[in-house]
Amino acid sequence: MATTGMPAATMAPGPTAGVESFTTKNGQWKITTRKQPILKAEPIEELNKAIGIPIPEMIFGDNYVAIEHIQTGWKLEFNAQDALDRVSKTEEGMLQVAVADAWKKDREHNEDIKQ
Repeated sequence: MATTGMPAATMAPGPTAGVESFTTKNGQWKITTRKQPILKAEPIEELNKAIGIPIPEMIFGDNYVAIEHIQTGWKLEFNAQDALDRVSKTEEGMLQVAVADAWKKDREHNEDIKQ
């Protein structure tokens, strides 16, 4: 099974929960996916500390997809933590959606709200 690289506390119960694998018809590739619900507040806070940038409030942090070449064992994996860790951590390079400023203002008034 592919590992996600996520901190243990962010993983959903059971390492194989939601994991599906299949092999292509030619038998050359194995594709593995994991589909889990949106993370709760505590795992998001842990990701925030680990990565050092604000994490979106609604993130499917336990999901991943891995593509493995069966003969060589070469594997390419995509997961939320690795993707977010590659986002610029400088203010001028930070990605934002169009309504980010409005959301920031709204969140300033709701800092004590947690799940």
